Amino acid sequence: MGFTHIYTGDGKGKSTASIGILIRALGAGMSVYLGQFFKDECQNDINFLLKVKSVLESNQLLTVKQFDIGKKSLDSLDQSSIVAVIEGFEDLKKALKSGLYDLVIADEINILINLGIISEEEVIKVIEDNKKTEFVLTGRCAKQSVINKANLVSEIVKIKHYCDDGIIPRCGFEF
Repeated sequence: MGFTHIYTGDGKGKSTASIGILIRALGAGMSVYLGQFFKDECQNDINFLLKVKSVLESNQLLTVKQFDIGKKSLDSLDQSSIVAVIEGFEDLKKALKSGLYDLVIADEINILINLGIISEEEVIKVIEDNKKTEFVLTGRCAKQSVINKANLVSEIVKIKHYCDDGIIPRCGFEF
């Protein structure tokens, strides 16, 4: 049975929690698909995962994809970025249905739902149709309708963050 996890909230650690599950799954000999939105190639966790690919068992898959939004401002999304995100969501759905993966992660997808780029109804349908694969959704402001369909929901709450005091994000800790 495939469970759906949601990691949401305004605190730091939603994507990191999903990477933790990914590491556990790989350690157990499972195959994983990670699709990221609102990230760019300058992510050290991704650099590490690409190195890990070389030591996986021959029957394991690790697929890492980043869909063309990067760290663009939400106000500056252009049509090509929106098309790339929609195509990325279609790729993610194929990964879920393929039977190749034990775990599929949709990192930062909740933001796309809130922007209306991907409809919450479509995500709910994906959750309802998924019977076998563990499915993880991350991002702030998860919609209540999507939360209601999940099996596990964690809200990560910011109490305090040094970036609020003007500290710039640091390599190895924030990216």
